[in-house]
Amino acid sequence: MITVTRDTTPPVVSLTSPANNLTVNTGSVLLSGTVDDPTVSNVNVTVTGQAPQTVPVHGGSFSRSINLGVTETDIVVTATDTVGNTSTAVTRTVTLDTDAPVVTITSPENGLVTDDALLVVTGTVVDVPPITEATLYLNGVAQTPAVTVDSDNFTYSVTLPQEENTIEVTATDGVNTGSSGTIMVTLDTTSPTLTVGLSDPTESVLITIGSNEPLQSPPTVNVNINGVDNGDVDMTLAGVNT
Repeated sequence: MITVTRDTTPPVVSLTSPANNLTVNTGSVLLSGTVDDPTVSNVNVTVTGQAPQTVPVHGGSFSRSINLGVTETDIVVTATDTVGNTSTAVTRTVTLDTDAPVVTITSPENGLVTDDALLVVTGTVVDVPPITEATLYLNGVAQTPAVTVDSDNFTYSVTLPQEENTIEVTATDGVNTGSSGTIMVTLDTTSPTLTVGLSDPTESVLITIGSNEPLQSPPTVNVNINGVDNGDVDMTLAGVNT
């Protein structure tokens, strides 16, 4: 007696990686999965821009590192059993993105000294596709809420603590992070302390002014002698206190 079994059931291929529509920043991705038919010894793999390849199946599982193209790559996997039944094709699309967003702070300028604690930071974030959100760090601490990016531009207000402060803006596209770099902004709300010195009076008097911090311009000195206003005196910068 001869028994003949008719098999019209195709194998079923299941992929465990990569996820569909995955974006990565490295040039390869791990392809792995399973086949439910024990008679299948290889799966057939086609990759955009590459020659077809076969991947061995061991114990119902398979895996291989797949090199990616410069942008979007389709990976298609099928399996055929010993009687010629071919599985439904399983496709994964993977995008290679190695370009980080370009983040620029346009204002304030690096090294700014201000007496206003409320600082408005403006700049740009450029990426494809466009970024809609960024993060501003004040003295290394992420500020909340997040920075809203609209048409590549952002404006964000922060309150500065006294003295020197660092500001950095970063943005991520999911796999790459871009940074503006760090700028320095100093909040100085303390008026300088001046000391006045006079030489012994003869036919003229030498007036010297000292300050506990650098001055942007020489101080204004008004001379009043015996109740008579003698006007302002032009001062000459003679040195810098340390």
